[in-house]
Amino acid sequence: MHCGEHDPPPEIAGRWKMKQFNGDELSGMLIMEQSGPRLEGRLEWQDHADGKVIGTVIQRTVAITVYYPNGSVAQYAGELSRDGKCLIHGLVTSSTRGYASWSADLL
Repeated sequence: MHCGEHDPPPEIAGRWKMKQFNGDELSGMLIMEQSGPRLEGRLEWQDHADGKVIGTVIQRTVAITVYYPNGSVAQYAGELSRDGKCLIHGLVTSSTRGYASWSADLL
């Protein structure tokens, strides 16, 4: 590999069982499609409004932004586990809920 070249992004498209922890635990389904490093999809919560997802994956770093119908926005950052089956060390900042941690498991 030469300077400036990068490995192709890992394939993370699919359905991810997601949990968010901010005092209460929220559970949902993160559903993503992928084209190169670009991610698109939706986040379907059990007890919260669903949102549209746009993001990127570069090496093992995943960054997504979720846009909710009420105008609120949440930014998620996390790391893909070495086996590619978990999103770990997640941190989310939200325009309405502040900070929280999160993780997800590939189904």
